[in-house]
Amino acid sequence: MDTKRFLAATNAGAVTMFFPGFAIYGNLLDAFMRANRADAAVMKTLP
Repeated sequence: MDTKRFLAATNAGAVTMFFPGFAIYGNLLDAFMRANRADAAVMKTLP
């Protein structure tokens, strides 16, 4: 019975932490990440 409760709590925690992570990195920091990403042509030429 303890294993079932542990697995249920683990799954509930994973789902619960997924949504704040999505909100922070997917929405709140979207403009910051787009403005500060590296140029897309940096690694197009072979060394």
